[in-house]
Amino acid sequence: MTQILLQKQKLASIGSSNVIIQSKHYVKSSYSSLINSLKLEAPKVTTLNPSRYILAICQGLTNIRKDEIIEIFGSQYLRSDDILSLDDITHKLSQNKDIERKYYKLWLNSIEVLFSLLHNDVIGKSNHIIQQIKSNVDNYVQTHDFNIAKNKLDIINTLIITGAPGVGKTTLAEQLCLHYILEEYELIYIENDIEEGERVILPNKKQLFLYDDFLGRNYLNALRNKEDSKIVRFINRIRNDTDKKLILTYRTTILNQGKSSSELFHIGNTEKHEYEVEVKNLDLLDKAKILYNHI
Repeated sequence: MTQILLQKQKLASIGSSNVIIQSKHYVKSSYSSLINSLKLEAPKVTTLNPSRYILAICQGLTNIRKDEIIEIFGSQYLRSDDILSLDDITHKLSQNKDIERKYYKLWLNSIEVLFSLLHNDVIGKSNHIIQQIKSNVDNYVQTHDFNIAKNKLDIINTLIITGAPGVGKTTLAEQLCLHYILEEYELIYIENDIEEGERVILPNKKQLFLYDDFLGRNYLNALRNKEDSKIVRFINRIRNDTDKKLILTYRTTILNQGKSSSELFHIGNTEKHEYEVEVKNLDLLDKAKILYNHI
């Protein structure tokens, strides 16, 4: 197969039969702009002299407009059936569901709209957290803790941030979130139950899940409701997905009590996902930067 790239359009010749397939991405352009572009392409098609020319255009086309396009290229190269408008492409895809399932980008935008309607509570809270992170950005300092935590999250996709109250677990988590948001990850904030994350997870989409203080003061109730098993299962799911990240935070004392109450934390080997934040991790320069930002 040989390919010739013409600006942002693709012109491909397939096999020895000399069939050319060209796509024109003019979905947001005027019809006149499309026609002007096709007039520039016609001499190139004539030079290649294909046995068949197929033209796919991301615009709706009437029969009259298809006839106008055929006149530009010549009926010896182009026929009406080989001009695929946006409606034609959509119709053919609807007849080939296996293609839709294989190439998720064909349906991802529409399913995201549906997801936003069905799970508006989770998405709404997540957007609020993003705004909160943006408002705090001037106070963030990338300390030694940040670099270690980010490297760990990059490798195993999940991170459990522990530490004493007020030591900066949430601040570190928000800094990490900001980093991955800039890397085009979608932030999903989980407030009450890990199942909130399960409901909105999408295949082949970069998503970052944040569950801040997930056991909290009511850790015994959480363990009675088998929250531990759901969390361990979700951790295992995320760490095997290269498009997903998971950050959990909780106090060290709660973590230790949770481990003593449930063996699943040990069975799931959650220790390798943990990173403990301590004030002693901050050197004098980090402390000076933090003070300077707050002043």
